[in-house]
Amino acid sequence: MANRRDLLGVGLIFAGLSALACGACYWAAGPSLGLFFGGFFVATFLAPAAAVSSVRMIPRLIAVTVGIAVAWTIVIFQTPNTAGQWALLVLVLIAYAIAMAGLALAAMRLGLPPVVASAVAMVLGLAWLTWPIWLAPQFDRMSTGLIDRLVAVHPPLVANGILTSEPPWTHRTLAYHLTRLNQDVPAALPTSVIPCAALHLAIGGVLMALSAVRRHSAYGQ
Repeated sequence: MANRRDLLGVGLIFAGLSALACGACYWAAGPSLGLFFGGFFVATFLAPAAAVSSVRMIPRLIAVTVGIAVAWTIVIFQTPNTAGQWALLVLVLIAYAIAMAGLALAAMRLGLPPVVASAVAMVLGLAWLTWPIWLAPQFDRMSTGLIDRLVAVHPPLVANGILTSEPPWTHRTLAYHLTRLNQDVPAALPTSVIPCAALHLAIGGVLMALSAVRRHSAYGQ
């Protein structure tokens, strides 16, 4: 019973943290695309920490995604966006959180302390979410096909493509000065979540499986 109470307590902490962080995103951006962008950044920080914690991982990951998903429901009531669009993006969120957890577990299985492993996963996640900005100077050296494939599996840009009532992020004032997508580098926003969700689920699943195999091998020795 005590273990269940501890597990519930930890889950509530992670759910509360993710909901509060998304609340800050809502305060800053309102019921807009920015709330969804912020949710993916929240998952980047919390999913690795949930994965390397000493309590069971799956309930903690569920708590992180539930907190974000609940915050995202605001857009259903305050914008033309629909429950179906929300559900599709929750699927992307779950897949992304699994990928982040897999990165953290893989780093930990390589011998890194849990805190360091979580930090490594966070940095990799931030680099992935922000590539439309830091990779912009290299767009001229990249093929249009490669850029389109990167766009198709990028969670924030997928959110922009699914939320059809939202204007393209790349045309907004801040983004216009940060990236070249849809300016001098054409790139269509994704219309399907399947490539993005499938890629992140595959990454997370493979890394978790490899981590489990490595752990069992170590126990066997």
